[in-house]
Amino acid sequence: MKLNLLWIFFLLLFTNLSAQEAGINNLPAEFSLAQNYPNPFNPSTKIEFSIPVDSKVNISIFNILGQQISLLTNDNFSAGLHNLLFEGNDLLSGVYIYKIKATSLDGKNNFSFSRKMVLIK
Repeated sequence: MKLNLLWIFFLLLFTNLSAQEAGINNLPAEFSLAQNYPNPFNPSTKIEFSIPVDSKVNISIFNILGQQISLLTNDNFSAGLHNLLFEGNDLLSGVYIYKIKATSLDGKNNFSFSRKMVLIK
């Protein structure tokens, strides 16, 4: 195993191979939605998510009453780690919920998860 890692390091360092060509897979193993950062925030925060396969991703922001106040994205994303910036300039201080719904483009995988974030002005 140690020799294998050294060989991959050598290939990356002294050749023009990409990480994928050298056999390194940096794709996430599962769907996830990270806690926003910073939290609490004012006026903007970063929302990070990962998807293991190409997927249609919807991220929405809700107030504490469950009313959708913003649609952050509703687009196709390639497999990997992604970051979006949420701007809360027009919102009042309070607790908000952000929710991801992701469906793989082949329709075989679905993921839904919500987290809380706090805006302090």
